[in-house]
Amino acid sequence: MKIYVDGSLVGTNTAGLEPATTTRTGHYIGKSHWDDGVLDGTIAYLRIWHGIARDQVAVTALYAKRTS
Repeated sequence: MKIYVDGSLVGTNTAGLEPATTTRTGHYIGKSHWDDGVLDGTIAYLRIWHGIARDQVAVTALYAKRTS
């Protein structure tokens, strides 16, 4: 797993696991299904890929082409 902020790689985790498939009543970004609180911030752009790794060049290009 890789985390990019503003098109730059800021973290990796090679021990991460894909979550089990489940049916949920809500799909939240910045909020938990449990009583963990909420994100105190802003998410301008979010992209998630399954099964297709993007390298730094591809992520930087996608970030540069984002829309406002």
